[in-house]
Amino acid sequence: MQWPEASHRLLAGITDILVDLLIAQYEAGATVLQVFETNAEALSPRRFNQFALPYLARIAREVKARVPAPADGGPVIMLFAKGAQYALEALAAETDYDGLSLDWSTDPAAAVATVTAAAARTGKPAKALQGNLDPCELFGTRETIREATAAMVEGFGTHPLVGNLGHGMLPSHTPEALGHYFTAVHEITAAAYAAKA
Repeated sequence: MQWPEASHRLLAGITDILVDLLIAQYEAGATVLQVFETNAEALSPRRFNQFALPYLARIAREVKARVPAPADGGPVIMLFAKGAQYALEALAAETDYDGLSLDWSTDPAAAVATVTAAAARTGKPAKALQGNLDPCELFGTRETIREATAAMVEGFGTHPLVGNLGHGMLPSHTPEALGHYFTAVHEITAAAYAAKA
C-alpha cells in the first residue's frame, strides 16, 4: 500500500457523500436503503478491516443518527458486501445495519449461526439476512428453481429473511424465471409459517 493516508482521505470523502445521498433517498420516500460494497471480495480480511469496515460502519451510524428508527417510520438499512463471508461476524457485531445481504456463495445456515452468535455476544438484535439464491438457478425450469429456493429457505430456518437473489440478474435471464423464484419464496415461506401456527 503506497498511499494509505490519501486512501483514507478519499474514503472519508466518499463516506460523507454516501451518507447525504442515503438520507436524501429517505427524504424522497425510500423505505429501504441498501449500501453496496462490491469490492469486498477483492480485499483480504486485513485490508477490508482497514479500508472498508470503518467506513461501512460509519455510513450506517451516521444515517441512523439523522433519520427516525424503522419503528418510527424511518428506513431499514441493508448492507451487501459481496464476497465478504470472512467479515460477516464483524459486520454483524460492529455495524448498525438492520440487515446483511448475502451472495450465493454463503451458506445460509452458517450465516445464521454467525449473526446469531454476534448478537448474543454484543447484546444487539440479530441482523436480518437477505439472499441468497444463485442467480444461475434462474436458467433452470420452474421445478428446479423451486427446489433450489426450498433448499435456500430451509438453510435460513426461522431467521428473519428477505428472499432475494445472491446478486443481480443477468441480461439473459427471463422475467418469468424471476417470477417463478418469487412465487416459490412466497409459497414456501407461507407454508412454513402456517405449519408453525
